[in-house]
Amino acid sequence: KTSIESLSLHQIEDWSADVWVMSPPCQPHTRQRDDNNNSNEQRAKRQDQPHHNECQSTNKNRKTDLDDPRSKSFIKICELLEKCQNLPSLIFLENVVGFEQSKSFQRWTHVLHTRQYYVGHFHLTPTQVQLPNDRPRYYCVAIRGIGSDDSSSSVVLPSENIILEIGRAHV
Repeated sequence: KTSIESLSLHQIEDWSADVWVMSPPCQPHTRQRDDNNNSNEQRAKRQDQPHHNECQSTNKNRKTDLDDPRSKSFIKICELLEKCQNLPSLIFLENVVGFEQSKSFQRWTHVLHTRQYYVGHFHLTPTQVQLPNDRPRYYCVAIRGIGSDDSSSSVVLPSENIILEIGRAHV
């Protein structure tokens, strides 16, 4: 058993997986977190403190989702993808709605853009594809080698009315 953080580029290259599927920890990206990476409960406790001043926080002291220790595995995947010579043809990522407003998302889309992936981002409730879970989720599908120009392609997903517009990743 190996943690993602300890994977080497050599291991990734040796495995030469053509498909990567991931669901990084969602806690750093949930809607219950604020700009300082505090939960709703932590904010409530601070507001009860007599000398708390919300304005004391400055941008340089703010923590982002990338600073959260639970993001280490995702950051490692991004680093490996940047360096990998034998790139997967398909990458599928699932996370919470709101991930697309995170610094992790910005890092992710930058890596996909530099590696020339065509990317589709969308929200989907699993019940739309007959999975018994009614929580809306963020999904990203990244594909290499589906076209030779920057135009978009339509991909029909395995459910009746879901069409995903795939286009070149943008930063």
